[in-house]
Amino acid sequence: MLFSVLLLTPGTTLAVRGEQEKPSTTRITGMDTTHYASPSPAIWVPVPQDISGVIDGVLRDYLHLPQEAAKIISSLHYSAHQGIDLYGHPNKPDVWFRHFPAAGGSKGGLAFSMRLGCDGLRNQLSALRRAGVQDLPSSVLQSCDWMTRFPTGRLETGLLLFLVNPDGTLEPVHEVPGRFFPQITPAMMEELKIRGISTPYIAPAGFAGSHHMWVFMEQDPGRPLPDDTPGYDKQGVVDGGMLVWTGSGFEIQHAER
Repeated sequence: MLFSVLLLTPGTTLAVRGEQEKPSTTRITGMDTTHYASPSPAIWVPVPQDISGVIDGVLRDYLHLPQEAAKIISSLHYSAHQGIDLYGHPNKPDVWFRHFPAAGGSKGGLAFSMRLGCDGLRNQLSALRRAGVQDLPSSVLQSCDWMTRFPTGRLETGLLLFLVNPDGTLEPVHEVPGRFFPQITPAMMEELKIRGISTPYIAPAGFAGSHHMWVFMEQDPGRPLPDDTPGYDKQGVVDGGMLVWTGSGFEIQHAER
């Protein structure tokens, strides 16, 4: 069920011994993301047609949004980075997506995250009507009823990754090769949790100028971590590596910042 998928937190599948060891993979679906920071000054644009069809597939075919909600999300203008297919709407609804065009006949990629509530839908429906957008739904009541199934009363997807086929159909990517925080042992992680460390989260701003996003955990502001914590940069965060679009897929890599 979709509902259970969205509430999953990232977990790591480690290699097991046998005739052939499986490479380590990390579950990504539903991973926490920070808010998307619009470029300044923001350039507000409709989503290009080739990308809007892909986003429509996420909204309708994967998330199963009611048609009226999908119509509103698809009709919004988004802040865009010039020359990069990264789009965001930092207010309600809070949504961002990065599209990676296919190269050399390979599949493309898509990273997507959204927080959507009934209040945001109502506000955006009113704004779109004032702007003269045609063929909008008459209300958002069906969508509001649909979102009551979630504990918070709103849809929070976390990070979703897809491969995009040449015909525009989507292949969900739930796990990617590699591990975040590889130098932190299970015992160290338990100690960090006792000290109030946050769950891992991903920062989409990295996609504004590159093909990678950094992953962090954040310390409790009043409880500094041990100086020898791997990846601890004394600014209150622990560096866990990068989620990278390689040109043909997603994987976890590690490099000096």
